Amino acid sequence: MTFLGILSAIFPATVFALYIQIDGIADIKTNFSEGCSPITDIANQAERQKIDAVLFSDFARNSIEFGVKPFEKIFKDIYQGPSVLERGAGGYLSEIKDNDRKFERTLLIPGVETIPFYFWTGSHYDKNLMAHNRDKHMLVFGLPSAQEYEQLPLPNSNFSKNYINEFLNDFLIIGFIFLLTVGAVYKGYSRKITVPLMLFFALLTVNNHPFQSTPFDAYKGDQGMEPYQNFIDFTTSKGGLVFWNHMEINTGISQKDTLSLETLPYPDDLLKTQNYTGFQAVGDTPIRQTEPGQQWDQRAGEVDEGVPARWTAEGVPPLLSAG
Repeated sequence: MTFLGILSAIFPATVFALYIQIDGIADIKTNFSEGCSPITDIANQAERQKIDAVLFSDFARNSIEFGVKPFEKIFKDIYQGPSVLERGAGGYLSEIKDNDRKFERTLLIPGVETIPFYFWTGSHYDKNLMAHNRDKHMLVFGLPSAQEYEQLPLPNSNFSKNYINEFLNDFLIIGFIFLLTVGAVYKGYSRKITVPLMLFFALLTVNNHPFQSTPFDAYKGDQGMEPYQNFIDFTTSKGGLVFWNHMEINTGISQKDTLSLETLPYPDDLLKTQNYTGFQAVGDTPIRQTEPGQQWDQRAGEVDEGVPARWTAEGVPPLLSAG
């Protein structure tokens, strides 16, 4: 049952008191991100077609950045598309909630599609710069407020206090050196040297501030499942539901404007992560991880042996795409 897992978390008493099968659509984009239609138009269409539930999943943050070391967070190229966090999570949630009140039949459920991590290889100089795993996505539903959506551990996102401890030591050391250079300039010591040093360490201090949105550095290569497990753990700790999405993507190397991107199919990640809520099991192309003996059978076997999983259902199928 596709939507039972989501509704059981949102309305546990109702769902478990009575097993209800509903007609729903998921992974719906609006004009908050890459869709063409506003929320109201999609809700109207769903109501006319007697659809019981619409699960919206606009991109939380739809950007990719490449900067110049050691000031990669200051001097950088930014490729950014429209997204919920760019336009405001509060407005996104409020608009869905306001429209939900207007429709008697159709339930409107807010959510976001996320890019928890990507990493760079190569360089501009060698003309082989490539971003990996940017198309490895997760869907998130059920977070209690806009603040939780704004604090999701995503690359290139909002200032966060969640990872201060990971960055504080470097920040304090660099900041201390910066203060020493300020003192040297103030006292007039060899200003041809100390002034450039002061400016260098000022920029380095800003670049290494401790309020990073994620503890994982896109310039340190593939970091395995840690960024994704961290994302799952954060989301579930805030009461949200998290789903692996389009794991059978037909990609490899592709282009986005002038960028080279690579994301390989990732169904084995079902076996490498824990405590996610579910995964997409219906799509435009065959979903093989639900076939006998494949990843979901293997994962279900681990659950029987005591490895935790929150929901052994079929995930969220993208049955309709808005826009």
